Amino acid sequence: MANYSAYMDKVILFDLGTQETSVLPWSDEDRCRYIGGSAMAAKLLGDSKNAADLIVITTGHSSCGGNFGLYLKKAGIDALVIKGSCEKPMWLGILNEHFTLHKAGGLWGKTVSTTNAELQAAVDEERNCRVKCGMLTIGPAGENGAAVATVASGDNDACTCSLGAVFGAKKLKAIVVTGNHDISVADEEKALENHKQWAQYLHAHPITGELLPKRGSIGFVERLQEVSLLPTENFSKAGCDFAHEIGGEVFADKYNVVNRGCTYCPIRCERSAMCESEVVKGPSLNAAVLLGSNILNSDMKLIVRWTKQLHELGLDLTHTAKAVAWAMQA
Repeated sequence: MANYSAYMDKVILFDLGTQETSVLPWSDEDRCRYIGGSAMAAKLLGDSKNAADLIVITTGHSSCGGNFGLYLKKAGIDALVIKGSCEKPMWLGILNEHFTLHKAGGLWGKTVSTTNAELQAAVDEERNCRVKCGMLTIGPAGENGAAVATVASGDNDACTCSLGAVFGAKKLKAIVVTGNHDISVADEEKALENHKQWAQYLHAHPITGELLPKRGSIGFVERLQEVSLLPTENFSKAGCDFAHEIGGEVFADKYNVVNRGCTYCPIRCERSAMCESEVVKGPSLNAAVLLGSNILNSDMKLIVRWTKQLHELGLDLTHTAKAVAWAMQA
């Protein structure tokens, strides 16, 4: 057992080809030297003789957000390493340390939210109750091996690492994880006090306590415009005359439905908006800039729609939008 709290003492390797699981060694010395999900993943990849064949999933590795990391811990797993490939499209179900592959032919070609809804229904039906779980899902972009394909955790995307294409090459449509393990805390009283202190600090700060909760990350659009740093027309200019129209103040007044936030985050900087009679995740600063000023688009409704469409297809917004900006300028 690990002597460090919050660790579940399990690093599991799953082979998609043989459907076999094995526990990889991860000592307290490793936990001390490679603290955090990113360092842990780097070490696991570095130690592998065939890193190109692996998917390594840890908490905090790709800054994806969503709740998959939480439920991976609740399943009793600190890190999940996947190797091999499926012969046909499959999705992987994890209940605590039990792994099961299911046919996903009917899901292949479907968007992220449709896939998630059908998987949730399947898991609920199997266990005859509403199951709280985390999901990692790819869209058509990953299935077709697009270099800018992402993996989605709920409304959030693991961008910039082409992970969706790796899932697609392995014919792995999704991973659904749940469990009932408790996550230990060394000193719960001190942890709660520390949490309160940090929450108070964040709420008192002008950015995390004022700008982000009220305007979201797109509130920085106006700031970038003020200091002539707003990317415009494929980064050829630094500012535009319609910055206010794609900024946080206008979005908060005209489009925002309700504030959202990542799991356990006290800031709640995510926005939401209506898109074709559906409440969807609102655009981030990245979306407002790259789908707005950088392609000379001042229509916030289009930014919302395109953000949703890219997520559903499993396309990395950053790289896709930059390609569009380059093509428009060319």
